[in-house]
Amino acid sequence: MLISALNFWPNLEKPFQTSMEDIATYTPFQLTFAVQEIIIFEQLKGRNEWKSQAFDMVAGAIWQFNSNGTFFFAPANGRKDMFPLQGNYVTQGNRVVFEGMTFLSVSASVASTWCFGEIDFNVNPPIMNMEWGNDSSTAAMVSNTLFDSNLSSTYRTTLVLRQI
Repeated sequence: MLISALNFWPNLEKPFQTSMEDIATYTPFQLTFAVQEIIIFEQLKGRNEWKSQAFDMVAGAIWQFNSNGTFFFAPANGRKDMFPLQGNYVTQGNRVVFEGMTFLSVSASVASTWCFGEIDFNVNPPIMNMEWGNDSSTAAMVSNTLFDSNLSSTYRTTLVLRQI
């Protein structure tokens, strides 16, 4: 998954090279962030009635970036079997690019949640641009008849972060 983020931001070269205190030192970092302000929150796909719950999940979310290049995204009131979502990040200069996914398969159902984005440390407080999506599918064959359903939602957000 990280490869697609690198393709999305092709100027990245060296992973795990930043810290909030002094981005130019190119050192791994261990930081945790919460949302200070939601600047933009767009629903790109999904049912309109899901938007307010997704907004609240992001508004109360925590992002934990670990010194080994992994991160966790834990939205408020997220499903305990899907969150926190885990992924990887890379850095270059004053930017961090991250991408992660959780996948769950139970019986005839599959569900996933994913996110990717970028944090800009050129500004203080930092600004995050992120896309986040959820997908679920259920299928069953009963008396040679296929019953299935597919649900998806995708959101794009720009956030002001605060370190916690």
